[in-house]
Amino acid sequence: MFITKHLSYSLIPPNNTHMKQIKWLDGGTYNYDNPKKFIEFMQMKHPFCEEINNKEYMDDVRLTYVELYGVDEKSINIDSENVFVDSFVKLGLVEILK
Repeated sequence: MFITKHLSYSLIPPNNTHMKQIKWLDGGTYNYDNPKKFIEFMQMKHPFCEEINNKEYMDDVRLTYVELYGVDEKSINIDSENVFVDSFVKLGLVEILK
């Protein structure tokens, strides 16, 4: 898989299907297979990431949006990767593109 900030693509899409894309918090648009893989990818692309820990990542992102942007902590659910991404979609900060 080749990855840049604004574009990522596979040489061979799975089953020749069109993959959904996500416009994430950083303004970049990325291929989006599922929330768990996407959150792991976002950690891997960070230059200071030493280990993949989805729960810690979700908690850190939530804390950032609560502290810096005044988002209500209860509006960002970190119980699972699915509800975490959905929380940002509901807030209008993330968009799933078809």
